[in-house]
Amino acid sequence: MFCVLLFSLYYLANCNKLARAMYMYQAAIPEELGFTKGDILAVLRHQDDGWWEATAQSGNGQIGLVPSNYLQAI
Repeated sequence: MFCVLLFSLYYLANCNKLARAMYMYQAAIPEELGFTKGDILAVLRHQDDGWWEATAQSGNGQIGLVPSNYLQAI
């Protein structure tokens, strides 16, 4: 648990973009990250195809692709 927390804090500290989930999203493949409405995500990388690499602020440190149109920058 401690390692997961440090991992998450590292990415949050090195990321200047946070976004709030406007809708729930269920991951369809292992590379995607599922989230619920209201979750706060740290956006690590933007892709031109509309998918972003992110991690959930309150999650287990998992990183995955998320649909950018489900998120609102905060």
